[in-house]
Amino acid sequence: MALQYRTQGFVLSKTDSGEADRLFTLFTSDFGKINVLGRAIRKIASKLRGGLEIGSFSEIEFIQGKTYKTLTDAFILNNYPSLKSNPLKLKTAYKIAQVTNSLSVEDKEVFNLIKTAYEGIDSDDPSAYQYFIWNFFSVLGYKPELERCIVCQRKTDLCFFSPEEGGSVCSFCRKGYKTDEKTLKAISTILRKETLKDIPLGIRDLANNYYLYLLSVYNQSI
Repeated sequence: MALQYRTQGFVLSKTDSGEADRLFTLFTSDFGKINVLGRAIRKIASKLRGGLEIGSFSEIEFIQGKTYKTLTDAFILNNYPSLKSNPLKLKTAYKIAQVTNSLSVEDKEVFNLIKTAYEGIDSDDPSAYQYFIWNFFSVLGYKPELERCIVCQRKTDLCFFSPEEGGSVCSFCRKGYKTDEKTLKAISTILRKETLKDIPLGIRDLANNYYLYLLSVYNQSI
């Protein structure tokens, strides 16, 4: 007899399969990242049809088969209403799902980061995405060094950020992307699990460059 499991999670991606099936990737509170097959879920009459959407927090039930986990129940616990009515917020939620799916680890903290980020986006916290992405890097084991030059250990004139080196670089070593003290301090604040009201423009580019570097490292390792 197949065992049934129940958990809560966030949909990271969904892919159509066959005539009416759909394969979901979720990050869950109990099992980390999992793939679950929703059989006939694309049919209009499917009772599971509306229970799993990117940008929503859901509870699911599934059975473990030989090949797939098969979805048996799903319903939304929180659909974060403002995400659905605001294209920019929904785009940010999709970006969080994409980043998590491409660079995920089996760590409960990732689940908590996604939950905190979605709640922040829903409540108009301007630092929600940056809070997620930089702390996500930290959970992955790539927390950047920001207090000193990672090349020469100098503590002053830190005005570059190097994804390859993993942190700030001084004006003498000059490596990586140009930045400023305000941006580096903002990242430090976020890594202390504090939120920001004023988000430096440069922090977005640094986060994206760091993500792309880590993605290339990850892809080379698999």
